Amino acid sequence: MKKIFTALFVLGYTVFSFAQTIPNNEFETWSGGKPTGWDAPNVMGTNTVNEETASPQSGLKSVKIETKTLLGNTLPGFITLGIFNLSNQTITGGIPFPYRPSKLKGYYKCQPGSGDNGFIGVGLSKIVGGVEDTIGKGMLQFPTAVTVWTPFEVPITWSSPDVPDSLNIIIASSDLSAGSYVVGSLFWVDSLYFEFPTVSSPVLSTTVVSGITDFSAISGGDITSDGGAAVTERGVCWSTNANPTINDSHTSDGSGTGVFSSSITGLSSGTLYHVRAYATNSSGTSYGQEETFTTLLLPSLVSISPSSANAGETLNVTITGVYTHFMQATWTTVDFEFNPGSGVVNSFNVIDDYTIDANITVPSATAAGDYDVYVNNAMDGALSLVNGFHVNGPYLVSINPSSANAGVTLNVTITGADTHFMQATWTTVDFGFNPGSGVVNSYNVIDDYTIDANISIPSITATGYYDVYVDNAIDGALSLINGFYVDILISINSYDNDNISFDLYPNPANKTITVTFNTTYNANTIEIINALGQTVSAKQVIAANKSELLDISAIKPGVYFIKAQTDKGSIIKKLIKE
Repeated sequence: MKKIFTALFVLGYTVFSFAQTIPNNEFETWSGGKPTGWDAPNVMGTNTVNEETASPQSGLKSVKIETKTLLGNTLPGFITLGIFNLSNQTITGGIPFPYRPSKLKGYYKCQPGSGDNGFIGVGLSKIVGGVEDTIGKGMLQFPTAVTVWTPFEVPITWSSPDVPDSLNIIIASSDLSAGSYVVGSLFWVDSLYFEFPTVSSPVLSTTVVSGITDFSAISGGDITSDGGAAVTERGVCWSTNANPTINDSHTSDGSGTGVFSSSITGLSSGTLYHVRAYATNSSGTSYGQEETFTTLLLPSLVSISPSSANAGETLNVTITGVYTHFMQATWTTVDFEFNPGSGVVNSFNVIDDYTIDANITVPSATAAGDYDVYVNNAMDGALSLVNGFHVNGPYLVSINPSSANAGVTLNVTITGADTHFMQATWTTVDFGFNPGSGVVNSYNVIDDYTIDANISIPSITATGYYDVYVDNAIDGALSLINGFYVDILISINSYDNDNISFDLYPNPANKTITVTFNTTYNANTIEIINALGQTVSAKQVIAANKSELLDISAIKPGVYFIKAQTDKGSIIKKLIKE
């Protein structure tokens, strides 16, 4: 029977409901000659376990265990929460039990044979990697005869902070650990129960924060006490507010006591954070002391000076960064958005961690506009100064004179900046009114920035602003938006008429005007005409030598003409409506 103890704590699951109490711990119910929920080697008519009704410690019954002879062999009596297999003399199984008791307690009486001991063993196990591993156990021997109910306690030693998943208890009349049994040894037991440690929250400290970057840091903790229950979760929590909890951002860094490390990620640059280590057991969650830290600001480019140049220009520039590592980095590159990687940067010199001097050439074909500046290095990564450098492009500045009446032929001077009128192999000039239809009679390129032109404005051109166009082989198509204003050409009688005249007051005017005639005639109508030659208002006049009051409040501000039509002819005067 020596094999029995070999398999004492080889545990597995049997079908029992579990609680923190031991099943049938008072041994009040029996079935098939065994206490319900327990197994015993009662075989072939030899009962090594019997119910005892005489003087139980409590209740009506206790269990009596006796070592006997079976077929010439000594059979130790025992009870177990597992299953006894007679054929291979092993005990396997147990009951589900996810708790961590500190002691098995109860009451016993003992009458061991000479050299024998009563025996109690406890085993708690957990499946790890598919293998049942004993993580808590206790054993007690009883060598002395005890004739009255006496309390006992079996301390349980734990080899792991984990929570077990199964339990087995073996109580024997002979010492299963010794392997030699004495017939007639007796052991009584009653009123079994577990004692559990008083559980409190874990005790821990927070590791000082290190490895701070612009978006991450390293902390952790040291759990010096689990509070009497397994630490099931641990980590750090952090917030921009004081006293962070696990309801805030947090890590999960395993279980158990001792030192652990935590990586804090997903942070914002240049921000103050509060961090605490935490540990959770069955009593609750506790925290270490609060530590604070501030993430680094992101390295960035802040300026380039000078910040503009002409296309085709070679110049020296100074690039400035903040929180950068130009000098410390093992390599650094400089580039520009216009034609990147194509020899724009002739040379550069790293002055310190924050300053780079560079000599650059802006390609002559670079279009006018704003371009990004790039610095890349081994520490800061790819940095950019968005729209940091402006390339001055050729553009039209002015035309002089900048206005004329429809139907007029005149000389104008067009002026450009960064243009190449003289250098270009060809140049054209045009206007937004009737473009491409002989508006420009002739032109002369004076230099790269000046063109003199003779133009004719078509008589049918409407009043308004028009674009001026210059196109050439180098600068491309340039325009001076709304650069030239065309006024109306009145296609009715002259402003002057020797036969009639009138006065217009006030002028400019806002609400009303008075037309006063100075000669004798029979007037027919007074019209208000807009800049397009359209009549916007008319009034009949039936008597001469009198003043007429005209209401102009409803017409839009602008240039208008007052036309008086009489029997002696017509006359027109300009009106400014405010």
